[in-house]
Amino acid sequence: MIVHFLGLLIRLGEKVDYKIIHTIANASFGVFFIHSYVLTASKILTETLLGEKITGNLLFYPLITLMVLMSCVGIIVIMQKTLGRKSRYLVGS
Repeated sequence: MIVHFLGLLIRLGEKVDYKIIHTIANASFGVFFIHSYVLTASKILTETLLGEKITGNLLFYPLITLMVLMSCVGIIVIMQKTLGRKSRYLVGS
């Protein structure tokens, strides 16, 4: 799938200028550092709310991936806006 998307981005080149892509790209270094905290917190939260362990499900993996990515990017953007240049010390972006 990565080869498909890479080929698509290469083919479209300059035509693709979406703000969300630039935002995710700028926050990607910080996502690397905080995604494990978001995953752990969401796992603990769902287990306490539902009262049972959630097992793996291939249908939910894309949804969980998208939710974790958007949560991390949201956290990083908020940190960047509140802390300015000093956010690099806390979240890496």
